[in-house]
Formats: sequence, C-alpha cells, structure tokens
Amino acid sequence: MTILRKLLHVLKGFNSFLMGCGSAGTEAKEPVARDVIPLELHPDFGSFMAANDYGVICLSEYFEIISVNTSALKTLQLIDGADLCGQDFWNLPLEFFNEGEELLSKELNPIWISHHEEENSTTVLKIVNSIKNYSSWFQVECKVHFINSRSNDDYQIVIVLKDISDEKKQHLKTAYKLKMEMLLSDLSNRFASVNLDEADYEITYALQELGKLTGVDQSYLFLYNKQGTSISCTHEWCKSGVDSQIENLQDLPTEDYQWWDSMLNNGEPVIINQTDEFPDAALREKQLVEDLNVESLLAVPVIHTGKVAGFFGFATVNNKRKWNDGDLRLLKIAAGSIAGMLKNIDVFRKLLTSERKFRGIIENSGVGVLVIDTNGLYRFANRQIYDQLEIDKNIEGFSVYDVLPSHTAEEIMKDIKFVLTGNEILCKDYVFNYGGITRWYQTTIQPLTNPEDGLEEIIMYTQDIYERKENEERIESLYRISKLILNGFDHERDLFANVLEVIHKLLPAKCSAVVELEKTGKYHPVAVFPVNCTGHEGARYDLGRNLDKSQIEGVKNLFVITDKYDVRAVLGINAFPEAKSLLLMRLESESDRDQYLMMVSETVDFFNEKRINMVKEMTHQLNIGLRQKHLNNQIVKYNQNLEVLVAERTREKQELNKLNETIIETTRAIVISSSNEGIVTSFNPMAETVLGYQAMDVVGRMSVLELFDPSHIRQAVELAVEMSGSVFESDFKALVYLSEKLPPENVEFAFYTKSGKSVPVLLSRKVINNDVNVKEGYLNVAMDISRLKKAELSSKLYWSAFEKFVYALVIADKDGKIVWANNSYLELSGYNHDEVVQRKVGELQGSGIQDEAFYKKMWNELSSGRTWKGEVFNKRKDETIYTEELAISPISDDNGNIINYLAIKIDVSDHKKLTEELSSANQQLSTLINNLPSVIVFEDVQRRIQLVNQTYCDTFGGEYDPHHFVGKDCQMLSEAFADSTIDPDGFLNRMDELIKNLEPVLNDRLQLTDGRVFIRNFFPVWINNELSGYLWRLQDITQQNQIEKHRMIQRLMGYKLAATIHQQEALKIMVNHLVQISSTEGVGIYLQKDDDDASLSVSKGFSDLVKKQFPVFHLWVSALHLEVINKPSYYLSKEFYNPEVLNNVNVKKIAITPLTFDNTGVKGYVVHISSSDEMWDYNSKLTMEGMVSQVAPVLNRIWKQNPA
Repeated sequence: MTILRKLLHVLKGFNSFLMGCGSAGTEAKEPVARDVIPLELHPDFGSFMAANDYGVICLSEYFEIISVNTSALKTLQLIDGADLCGQDFWNLPLEFFNEGEELLSKELNPIWISHHEEENSTTVLKIVNSIKNYSSWFQVECKVHFINSRSNDDYQIVIVLKDISDEKKQHLKTAYKLKMEMLLSDLSNRFASVNLDEADYEITYALQELGKLTGVDQSYLFLYNKQGTSISCTHEWCKSGVDSQIENLQDLPTEDYQWWDSMLNNGEPVIINQTDEFPDAALREKQLVEDLNVESLLAVPVIHTGKVAGFFGFATVNNKRKWNDGDLRLLKIAAGSIAGMLKNIDVFRKLLTSERKFRGIIENSGVGVLVIDTNGLYRFANRQIYDQLEIDKNIEGFSVYDVLPSHTAEEIMKDIKFVLTGNEILCKDYVFNYGGITRWYQTTIQPLTNPEDGLEEIIMYTQDIYERKENEERIESLYRISKLILNGFDHERDLFANVLEVIHKLLPAKCSAVVELEKTGKYHPVAVFPVNCTGHEGARYDLGRNLDKSQIEGVKNLFVITDKYDVRAVLGINAFPEAKSLLLMRLESESDRDQYLMMVSETVDFFNEKRINMVKEMTHQLNIGLRQKHLNNQIVKYNQNLEVLVAERTREKQELNKLNETIIETTRAIVISSSNEGIVTSFNPMAETVLGYQAMDVVGRMSVLELFDPSHIRQAVELAVEMSGSVFESDFKALVYLSEKLPPENVEFAFYTKSGKSVPVLLSRKVINNDVNVKEGYLNVAMDISRLKKAELSSKLYWSAFEKFVYALVIADKDGKIVWANNSYLELSGYNHDEVVQRKVGELQGSGIQDEAFYKKMWNELSSGRTWKGEVFNKRKDETIYTEELAISPISDDNGNIINYLAIKIDVSDHKKLTEELSSANQQLSTLINNLPSVIVFEDVQRRIQLVNQTYCDTFGGEYDPHHFVGKDCQMLSEAFADSTIDPDGFLNRMDELIKNLEPVLNDRLQLTDGRVFIRNFFPVWINNELSGYLWRLQDITQQNQIEKHRMIQRLMGYKLAATIHQQEALKIMVNHLVQISSTEGVGIYLQKDDDDASLSVSKGFSDLVKKQFPVFHLWVSALHLEVINKPSYYLSKEFYNPEVLNNVNVKKIAITPLTFDNTGVKGYVVHISSSDEMWDYNSKLTMEGMVSQVAPVLNRIWKQNPA
C-alpha cells in the first residue's frame, strides 16, 4: 500500500466517523509498513493537499510544520502556508479550548496527548486566533494520525481539521428554536387551564423558564394599578447570584416615568442594549435602571382587554447584551400568553364572584331551591330544603322516591314531564305527610334551559306554607265567630251551637260541647257538636267528685287530660269509652252558673300547645261575644236613668251656654274657639271688628292657624321643636304642645287680619272639655295691644337712638346734676357711667377758661326757657383740654315748669384743626394750580365750571380773574371759544366725543386762528366709582413749534452751506434762510474789505428804499446812535433809537450780528429788519445768532480756498 493510499484510507475513515460508520482512529493504529517514504516526498501529495476539502496539517514528530493546505489556513485564519513551514506548531497564534470553553494548556491538549501516547484520536476543540479575532471562536473537529517512516523509526503527524462552527451554531439555533416552541406551547397549555389559586405560581414558572432559555439574569412582570397612576413589579425571577429587586419596584408613579409609560401605551417595545442608549427624556428611567445595577433590558407591553395592563421584560446585570429579533419575538409571544392568562383569570374571577353571589342569594333567599334531572335525581338542594324536610343527610344523587312519599314523588315526576312537554312554568301546591307531620308546600317548577336544546334538568322553588294555611284557617274561624257575634243573637245557646261548629271544623275532635253547672252541683251540656254525638245524651258530669282539689282549681281556667283512664274518671265510664284526651276551658257569661267549653278526642296528645292556643283564641272571641251580650243587657237597664239625667243636664247646659254667649257677644276681647283639629267653631263680634272677617266666612271653614301671623307661627313651631326635641306632624300640634308647656295666659302673639295686617295681642288659651271631661277643642281669648306696642316701640327707638347717637347727649335735672348720659358722652369725657351720675358737668369738665360771667349769662338764657348755643373749652378725665360745641335746651312739664335739661356736646377740636389744615392745603393747591404753565379747567357733569387757574385767565380770559368763571356754563364758553380755532365745528364735535367716550385722551392737537398751537388733554374724574366731572388741560406749544421750525431752517442751511464753494452763493443761502425766522422781514449782509466801510453784499426782503438809504453799514450805526459794535448781537426797537430816522423805510425793530472769521476781527455784519412792533423772542435770537456763527467757518473756508 502506498503512502497516498494510506492517507486516503485515513481520510476515508475520518469521513466514515463523521457519518457514523466507524472509527478512523482504529484504522490508523494498524501496523504501518516500513517501506513507506515520507509523506511530503510523494509526488502527488501537493495536489492532494490543495484539492482536499478538509484542512490538513502535516507535522514532524517534533511538531515542526511540514505542510498546511489551503482549507487549514482558512479554517484557522492563518497566513500563507509557505511561511509557516518549519515553524513550531505550538508557536502558532492559536489558543485551544474544550467544548466547555475552558482554556487548555499544551500538556492537556488532545494533540499533545496523542503524540505522547502515539495513538490516533478524534476530538472537538474550540480554537481562537488571538491575532485575527480574539473576540470570537470557531469550533473544529480534529483527527490526529501517526504515519511511521519505512527507513527509520521517525513518524509524521497528520492533523485533519473540519470547521463545524456553522453546523454547531445551526444545531444550537435549531435546538433553541425547538426548545422555545416547546416552552411556549407548554406555557400556553398551562395558562389556558390555570385557575385563580395557581396563577401566581404559573407566572413565576414562566418567568423562570423563559429566563433560563434566553440566558438573561432577570425576567419580570409589571402591572398598572386600576387607576393607571402607578405600576408595580408583581412577579420576578432572578438568576442564581442576582439579587431580587421586587420590593424596590412597588407603586412607582407613572408621572415620574412618563417616557417609559408613553412607549408602552403607544405599543412600542423598550430596547436598551446599554444604559447610555436612554434618551434625554428618560433621565428618571435611566437613574432607576442604574440604581438596580441593570446593564441591558428589553420590555414589551402586555395588552389586556384592549388596554396596556403592564409590561413583560428581560434584564442582564453582569454584562451588556445586544438584543436580537428573536429575543423580541419571544418576549412578545410570552407577553401575549400572559395577557391571555390575565383575561382568563378575570373571567374566572368574575364567574367565581357571580357563582358566590348566586349561591349566597339562593342560600339566603328563604325559599327552598331544588335542581332535579329528568330521572328524578336530586342534583342540588339549598339549605332551606334540608330545613323544610328536617333532613340532616345529603340528598344529592338520591331519587325523589328515596326522600318523599311515593304518591308525592309520582305526582312530582308527572309534573316534571308536564313541564318538559312545552309548558315552561308550573305553579302548584303539594300536601303530604312526612315524618308524621303534614307538609304543605307552594312550588314553582321550570326548566333550566330551553327543551329544544336538550333539556336535562329542571329547577323547583319551594316554600313551606303549612303554617300560613293553618293561620288562614284559624283567622277564618275567628272571623266567622266575630261575624256571629256582630250579627247578634237572642240566646247564648244559639251562639254556642254556631261556635262549636266552627271550632270542630278547625279542630276535628270526637265531640265538642258547652257544659253548665246546675244547682245540683253537676255539669250538663247546653250545646253539642256534632248534634248527634251520643256521649252527651242525658249526661251529667260530676267534675267536683271525679277530680282532686288541685284539679278542681285547675278547671276554673284551663284543664287538659291526656290519659284515657283519667278522662274516663272525669267523664264517666260510659260517656266516651274510647276517649284519650280531654280539654276544659272556662267561659264568661251573664249566667250565675259556671260554663265550660269541653272537647273530647280519641287521639292521644290531640291537644298540643298549638291547638290549645287555637282553642284559647276562639274561646277568647266567644267570651267577647258573651261579654258583649252582658253589656247590651246592662245598657238596656241603664237607658231610662240615662235619659232622665241627660234631659236635666241638657237644660242646665242650655242656660249656661246662653250666659256664655251673652258675655262673649258683649266683651271687648277677641274670642275664638276651635275644634281639636284647629277648625274655628265660634267667632265673636270683636273678632269680626279687629280681624275684618265675618263669622259666617270663618266658622267651620277656616283653621285658627289662618288667623295667626305666619311669622309668629314659625317662631312658635321652632320653639316647640327645640323644647320637645322632635318634629311635629302639623303646626297646630306644635302650638298645642307649646300651650301645654307654657303658661296659658297673657302670651304675646299676633293675629293676621283679612287685609294682611299683623295685630299684636295678649293671648290666653284654655282647653274646652265636655261633660265627661273629654277635650272638645280650645278657647282663645285675646286683647288687642297694638297701641301699647307702638308706644313701647317708639320709646325703645328714641332711647336706642339716643344711646347710639354720634354726639354726646346729657340729661340733667333742674339743679344741673346728670341723670342720664349716652355712650358718646362717656367716650368724650373719659368717665364711666357711675362716675357721672348725680354729678354736675361743670364739676367734671370745667376747664377754668370760661369765667363766671360766661356761665351766668348762659344760665340766664336757660332759665328763661330758651336754648343756649355756643363754643366752650372743656376738660376730659385725663386733664386734656378740648374745644366743644355745646347746645343746651330746657325740658318742661305740662305746667311749663323746667324739670330737666338736654345738652348736646360735639368735640370740634379735630374739626377745627382739620379745617385749618384743609384751608392751608387748599391755599397751597390753589397757588400750585394757578402757577401751572398749562391751562386747567374742571367742570362738573352738568358742565358747570368748578375751577380754572390763572393761566387760563392769562391765556383766554383777558382782565378776568379765576373766580369770575366759576359756575359759568362750559358749553356756552366752548361755543364762544370755537370761533378762535381754525375748525370751530370740529372743535365742538371733538369735545362732545371726548365727553361721550369717557376715556382719558392725551396730546390732542388744537390750533387757533392767531397761529398759536395747543396740546389738549382730557380726563374724566371718578370718585367712589361715580362720575364727578371732566378735567381739561391745555398746553401752549406754539413756541416749541417755532423752535422746531427754526432748528429745521438752521439744519437745511447747514446742509446747503456744506455743499457750496462760492462766497456769494453761501451768502445768498444765508439770507434766504435767515429771512424765514419768525418776525424777520428782511436780511442784509454787509462785508468789509481791508479798512473800507462794510457795504451791502447781498440781501433779501430789503426794499429799494432801504438799499438806497443804507448802502454801507456805518449809516446804520449813525442812525441807531451806536458807537462801537462789540457785542455778539444787538436787538434794537424804537424805544432805543429815534423812530423818525427809520419811519420812511417802515422799520420798527433791527437786529445786528457781527461776522468774524479766523480771529482776524470783524469782516462783516448781518442786519435783520422787521415792521412788527413785537420784539424777537429768545429762541428766535438764539437761532439767528447760531445761523450767523454757522456761516462764518464756511466763508472762512471759501476765502482760504479763493482769497480773491
């Protein structure tokens, strides 16, 4: 065998191993022929190595690399194989790991071990190329073969490699997917069948299994509270070694984690591979995650009933994790399963609640409920069924035949079939004997479902009505006995016969009878039922002989015997031989002999407690009839005596009533009687007079409450409720209660007249009783106290007014001693009430400033009966002196004698001081307003002038002062003033508009025909939210406008001068602008050359006459009597020069301004002339001087540039 064939055989064995067909390692250990040559020397070895799909590495026995094929280089991510030849295999940048990812040292490497043991081996290794990609590993199946040399003992090592990383990964992926599907299927099945008690366990189990499957550190479930305001971790699973955080994740407010809450409610997953991926809006969420030491997390919303119920998620703590689509898909599927389970739990909880409510209703309904199938088997019975039948064993699963009597069971089964044939509901009563007791049940039978749906069960509702039926019969019997009594009877025996028949029907004893004691001492029957009862025929019962003493005592009321021997001993041996029970009950009748109801039964213990009670009830009813009969007899006996008595009392009552009527008709008091219900029964004439009603309109038609003042009724009712602590059925009952608790006489109350007027009265109320002292009504007697109340009210009002009067009031006796003083006086003087009474005012408050003559004059005035008024200085208790206005008036009696003095005292100290201060303040304000530069006018709402200042007079008023205009009609003045404006109609319309709008207006422009311009301000004046008038302010801005105009002229001149380069042009510009100054009509410029006289160079507004008369400047100087021009400017009027010199040229004022240049002296003069008498104002002068000084440097510049 050649070496190549051996190698191929080895590779074939390796492939067989991979396919599961044998072990190549076994073949490799076969003896090797000694005639083989080294593998690398074989001529076909290179092509084989290149063509092989497996990675092959050939090594010497010293692990030197002999050759590496391309597949091995690719698998191990190595460089070109030629560069590796001769290198030590263990020096390659490879690290070896076992399948558990544990790093293997050289000595533990299977390749090394195979070399030392010279055994072929197969193993799976995980290898990492530390240079190329240390962060990832690849999995390799490695086979080691040893090939011996024929010529010597050396051998070569052949390592055959196969990269199974993708296979492993695919296998793991497939296994993971299969495991995931199995887990999800298992969870789905568990969730579908989970009950309420197992829900928490199943959720925790799901978190555990999903966490283990995905390899995360934590899995958790969070749920919102009902309001959605907070969220809590309800379930958690943690990997071993990871701390639980569920206690720290309770009741987290959603408003603190709005980003997270918004993501979930939008149905979006939260994917965080590392905490730095949190957006800026999630700072709170990031802080929480970092506090929990979470590195990565993934969460998806849990959608339950169309709303987000919470979220389900994974988290890693020990490392960061990049979540993939598989993780997200798994989490969404699991979240859906949990949502489904939550839905099932909700449904189960609702069903459980409904079942509990249903069972609770059934168990506590008081009605027996049975569920029976079509075979008659009990499927359900509530507690009432067991109570009704007195059963203590469970009957569910038993048949109705096992529980009920057979005939009753047959009847029930028959009725069930009847219901199933289409009659849905059957109501029926069942009567049967069960346990020796008669049962009577009212029953309703109905199907549980529609018979068309395959009905298998019916439901029965039962109610024990035996006692109700028995009571109905008992009540019917009592009713019949009552009816017998009401219908009347002639003799007791007729009543006895009928009652016995009723008793026998209810209690069917052997025989019933009424026995009566004869004079012989024996009892014989007077009535028997049934009438053919043989036991009572001719019977005589010696009860006294046959009963002992104690029994005789018992017979007097009720006696029951239940032993047949005792019964026979009482009744006799032959009367009722089969009798076993006897009942005797005493009756009440008018007969002198005792009567008893006697009942005999042949049943032992027939007379139980219930039947005894029935007998008692019917005997009681019978006794009522007997007593009624006895009473009727007594009534008949007393009728005659009663008629005589009534006739006598009637006569007496008529006489008394007549006397009472006379008194009531003539009294001055209001007398009204009423029934117990408050209806008026009498109404005397005084009541008609005071209240305005006629008796015929009131008696029997109106309630006494309708005659009382409603406000007094309300007060009385409130007092009655307060005293009794309870509410009354009517107001009348409340008044009755109050009249019983309070004194009945002289109570202040009020009637209400027909015209609606309240009349105060003193009311006395008395109960009216009839002859047998039974209350029949009430008698109301009232006295009208209207006048008295008015007098009291007036007196109270006067004294209340005096007490609260703002001024001090003092009443003194005729000797001047104080008998009364109000609070204002006490506050004024500083004394209390006890300190001033019986003291003279002079002693208390005398200041010593007024002399004796002053007081003598005052007392002389008072003694004559006249009032004295004056101003005095008095002293307070604290010794302070104050000024007081004092008025004293004498008070006289009917005879004109002075008995008292009334003094009114007013402290005017502060008033005088305030008056002085106010006067001073008004003077200052008036001075301020009069000296304001603006015009001030204030008018009231009737447009009457209340105030103008001096500026108004100076501006518009001529020779008048401000007081002249006060009270004048502002509208008329405005109409007169309108002609002075350039737009009279507009001026008046604007004033009306401002007054109508009542809004403040500022800077409203107003121009007069004389050229003056004003700014008008308007202010409506409000005092205490009420319009008081209108304030006008006018400010003259004529001068301000003139200044603006002059500044504009000066600026325009400056702009033009800056652009000129010729002297003559500059001078023309100057005169053209100077002549525009206010009050200037002409301007001329005189220029001086060398020592020559200054001559007129340019002018504007100079007439030819002026030019002719003043061609040179010194003529002006001569005419104006000027000696030297050494001032900045001269302003001359006819007061400073001889006007005759200039009259012929019509010049009345002149201004001269020198022109100087470059500090070389005067070079010229500017002359301003005007025919106006008004002198230039200050602003005009400044403008003129400024413009002249402005042109000087321009001319200086021009002359420098062009000296010629």
